[in-house]
Amino acid sequence: MKRLWHWTGPHPDWADDQLRRHYQDLASAGLECVLIEGDIDDREYEVAQSAGLETHTWMWTVNNPVEELLLDHPDWYQVNRNGISCAVEAPYVPYYRWICPNHPQGRRYIIEKAVTIAEHPRSASVHLDYVRFPDVVLPRGLWEKYGLDQTTELPQFDYCYCRHCLEKFSENYNTKALKPSELIKNVYWYQFRYQSISDLVSEIKREVSMRGKGVSAAVFPTPSLARKICRQSWSDWGLESIFPMLYQSFYLEGIDWIGHAVVEGVAESGSRIVAGLFLPALEGSGDLEAAVRSAMENGAAGVSLFGAPAPDQMKLCSDLLGEYAYNLEK
Repeated sequence: MKRLWHWTGPHPDWADDQLRRHYQDLASAGLECVLIEGDIDDREYEVAQSAGLETHTWMWTVNNPVEELLLDHPDWYQVNRNGISCAVEAPYVPYYRWICPNHPQGRRYIIEKAVTIAEHPRSASVHLDYVRFPDVVLPRGLWEKYGLDQTTELPQFDYCYCRHCLEKFSENYNTKALKPSELIKNVYWYQFRYQSISDLVSEIKREVSMRGKGVSAAVFPTPSLARKICRQSWSDWGLESIFPMLYQSFYLEGIDWIGHAVVEGVAESGSRIVAGLFLPALEGSGDLEAAVRSAMENGAAGVSLFGAPAPDQMKLCSDLLGEYAYNLEK
């Protein structure tokens, strides 16, 4: 198990020399694995690999703001409690366009995306992001940004109430189709949505494993928060590695909260926890050191950095992780 990871997007506009220096600098500072977004760019992967890095691919899983899909298959997309499809009106931000995990064709599209990544020889694994429902409740630190009070679950952010979900729920739980106002009082409706995502992950895992590759996922901070915020029950997935996004500032928490979140994730999931750290919320080397130590001292197997790490930040993380090698044996 590698210790030090970095989420990034591709750099198609960078010159070869610039791209080579970028990955060489990070690798020399201790970076081991890079998680690169989207379609595989052979040049980017080749340069990263030549610097000694493992190259993994993160994919947009349930959230798919692909213009062609929106135009050709609007019926694939999720419907909120008000009956409005996110293909028509996106919640929060324009790119929030979520395929329903219970729509047969939409589900197959998602799985085939993962298979395509798994079959590419330059991708070491498939990393799932946006593998959930939309945020029915945003992290508390974002309410002011969007001008919202989400002390209760608002219908315009509560998904999915499409025909496929309602019919499948009725069939699975042997009940008549219920109105949205009735469903929100039904504990099994929440369990159904957790299971809808978990079943999708299981199918992706099975297909990817058949191609000899592994699956990991970026998830919300803790199993309890993930279930509440976005119907994501990641502790049930049985993935070898999970990358919780422990962005403490989003939750109006201090750095110690990172360690508490790791403890819950380790206890409930049985997966290796790679702590996702949000560099823009860590001011100076002192904050970064405290975040790494909080994660590792509470059972994390490594860290993944989100942002634009400088080589000195990467070296600091690498040096600190060397003190916690015993975690890798877990």
